Amino acid sequence: MRMRPILLLALLVFLSAVATTLAAAQQAPANDAAPAAPALAWVDAENGATLFTLADIVRVDWDRQLFELTPERASALLSLPIAQFRDFAVKDVDGIIYRGRFYRSNAREGYDGSTILLDQGVKQVLPAAPFFTISGGYPGGGGTHDKERFAPRLKALLDHAGVVTTIADGDLPHALKWMGNTWIGGEQALGATPAIFPATVRVGKTAYLHIKFTRGNHPDVQFDRMDMRITCAQAAGNFTVTHPLATLAAPPVANDVCVCKFTPWKGMLASPMPDKLNAPPTVKSSQLPHYPKNAVNENRGGKVTIAVLIAADGKAGNPVIAQSSGAEDLDLSAVRALRKWAFLPAIKGGQPIAGTLKVQFAFADEQVQQTILPPDPIEVRAQPGKMTLMVTFNTLKKTPDGYAPLGSWSLPPYQVNLLPAETVAPAVVTPATPAPVVTPASPAVTPSPAVTPPPAAAK
Repeated sequence: MRMRPILLLALLVFLSAVATTLAAAQQAPANDAAPAAPALAWVDAENGATLFTLADIVRVDWDRQLFELTPERASALLSLPIAQFRDFAVKDVDGIIYRGRFYRSNAREGYDGSTILLDQGVKQVLPAAPFFTISGGYPGGGGTHDKERFAPRLKALLDHAGVVTTIADGDLPHALKWMGNTWIGGEQALGATPAIFPATVRVGKTAYLHIKFTRGNHPDVQFDRMDMRITCAQAAGNFTVTHPLATLAAPPVANDVCVCKFTPWKGMLASPMPDKLNAPPTVKSSQLPHYPKNAVNENRGGKVTIAVLIAADGKAGNPVIAQSSGAEDLDLSAVRALRKWAFLPAIKGGQPIAGTLKVQFAFADEQVQQTILPPDPIEVRAQPGKMTLMVTFNTLKKTPDGYAPLGSWSLPPYQVNLLPAETVAPAVVTPATPAPVVTPASPAVTPSPAVTPPPAAAK
């Protein structure tokens, strides 16, 4: 009888141990889950700025030393402001594990380490982005340190992240799409061929335009300035917005690529775009105001803006002075003249509607000039869907008073699909095999000093 409390206590200890074991077993799968993907970043070796990370890599063919980036990151990488080359480093949580260089095809300095070419020179108009190849040395590859690009530690981390795969030749889509071409300065003068990543054209997001310039048989085009603009038009909203792209101070050299940025419809002020089904009120007949005699004798002038509401049947309401000239006689003369005008109503969806028209009258040098002002801008927020892009090049010549226009050239309209602002997160690929054991980082690979290529290899 005295043993019963002892047996009961032992039984309780046993049951407690069993419960602890079961709880641990239930938590085991969580503890055995694959560790998080390693933190990898490709950074600028000079200033430490991040160029792209593991999250930007879509896939890697390790044997071919070929990797694919997301279109957004590929565009940003191609727009790096480098004249010939830029050194980079790859870092993980322990520090730098890999080094190399980004190159342009116009580079003159040789290099014996790992290189990534950001364009394909004169043989290709634009790079095959978002795919990039790692070569062993520049120019031409095959440097004495060629094996350094097959760094085992980097390979293990990429394997662990699940991005290493095989990329076949037929699986290399060219994400950059041509938008057409035009000659600037006349036929066979300066050719301009823009290309765009359609996948980067999103509402309110930065999109990149890559403009390739070529020289024709008559490359004598000269200008002191060229303004490049892109117009985004969407028929669904009946609006158009024009963005400045870039300004060049001199004609670009042959095979030069200018990378421009614009933000399609970030929610801004824009004017309605007239067409057959949608248009503001228009003038059917008009006459100029009389220049008051006293104003002529006193050499007085000024500008007055008059607004008038046009009903759906075309009848005009009373003119209203939106901005006075500062002289009552000039304002009244403009109002009297506008009352004699005839109008056509505004059109929306093919049906007449009421709308406001603004007219500016300028009194100067005993003459009166009239200008029909565009409709007031309103806030525009584009909706995902079809959008038309139009690129324009305006050349100018410097004068004592500023710049005078020389000519204007436009590309044919190019249609893209404006995507939603939200991006879809890439699927997380969990490796089927256990995470590899990564050996401690070896000393960082330091590229050998740059060597000058032999004359035969010089560009």
